[in-house]
Amino acid sequence: MKGNIRSKIVVFKFVAMGLSLALSLASCGPLFVPSSGGEVTQYVLDDRSNEQANEQAKLEKQRLDTRLLLRDIRANSFIASHKIVFSENEATRGYYQYARWVEPPHQRIGTLLRERFERADVFASVADLGSSTLGDMQLNIELSEFRHDISESPGDTHVEIRVELIDLKKREILCQSRVRKSIASESYSAAGAVEAFSQGVNRLLDGLVLWTYDCAAQNA
Repeated sequence: MKGNIRSKIVVFKFVAMGLSLALSLASCGPLFVPSSGGEVTQYVLDDRSNEQANEQAKLEKQRLDTRLLLRDIRANSFIASHKIVFSENEATRGYYQYARWVEPPHQRIGTLLRERFERADVFASVADLGSSTLGDMQLNIELSEFRHDISESPGDTHVEIRVELIDLKKREILCQSRVRKSIASESYSAAGAVEAFSQGVNRLLDGLVLWTYDCAAQNA
């Protein structure tokens, strides 16, 4: 009789532990939701530039005789990662467990920006800083925020940059700004967050090219 009671107690303990673990995982939101059978899904920030709009911009903007240098985009160590960041409130940050970036966001955004400038063709030349190319102006960017806010389902993605354009001859700041884009996620998941991130980044970059051109044109 005592043996049976002990067996039931042991079984009960295991059931309770399993239930407690399940509840704790469920309360963690999308962090513990596997993308497909527990396998990690790799995501890329899409380039969604509007080619027709780029062609129209070329017709409307006079090409500047200005050589532009792009410094590598800076980001803190938490953002400069292959991991996708989410937050349940302003004071906390976490990573998706089953989703990763193919390329860290700050590096991918740098590539997309360079390609946008080249397609816009509104500067005499566009090159990376450190490429041994001489420049007249330098664009500095810091990616200060890149997260999926899951405080409310399905959440919003927040992308924020600090940017400044430098006159390399005068060694002075010509223009500086802080730009933020928030896009609602279509679903409470990493996939929904990535879609919103791509929308936000592309809108931000479209505006950044125009901002850089306008500042350079005013100071050329």
